[in-house]
Amino acid sequence: MRLHSQRVFSILKNALGGNLHDLTPYMKRLTWLVLGISISLIWTGCESDSSRTYTGTLLQLDYSGPGDISGGSWIEIDGIRFEHIDQHEALLNTPDALPATIVYQNVGSGGENGPAERGLPESFTRLDIAIQLGNFLRRQSGDDFQYINPSPTMTMLQGRLRIRRSDEQPITVRLSDGYPITVTVLE
Repeated sequence: MRLHSQRVFSILKNALGGNLHDLTPYMKRLTWLVLGISISLIWTGCESDSSRTYTGTLLQLDYSGPGDISGGSWIEIDGIRFEHIDQHEALLNTPDALPATIVYQNVGSGGENGPAERGLPESFTRLDIAIQLGNFLRRQSGDDFQYINPSPTMTMLQGRLRIRRSDEQPITVRLSDGYPITVTVLE
């Protein structure tokens, strides 16, 4: 390694006509540039993972915005994952599954006649999903605490679900990539 760096310096020395002092300001700038780029890459890498995780004692999940929630998307609250499903039969047979905004019912049996075909879609509003998630959270309450929605009217009218634990412990919410809601930490 040392021989390699000596060779680089000798090439540069010859290229500059023997004056290495002309190169010193550029090396300092290059060092600062590489350091700055490295720090910014590390910073953005750490930020992107944590930007979809929220922790607080009172959180608001705002389902009132635009966009569809597709099958396979999920929201995780205190380690309990609620997955959105876009197939009608699977939705009926999966406890605590949330519907996607568009759910398809298969038509035909598949088998020898080929795969089952998708029938007409059934739509669920994001308001429906917020209300259903609130109901699921009430059922998920533990022995020593329960999830409380201090503003059930806001959930039913605006699709904004506020959640708090009765024991005042922090709640952690994680979202899958592209999950189209806004989470606000109120406390």
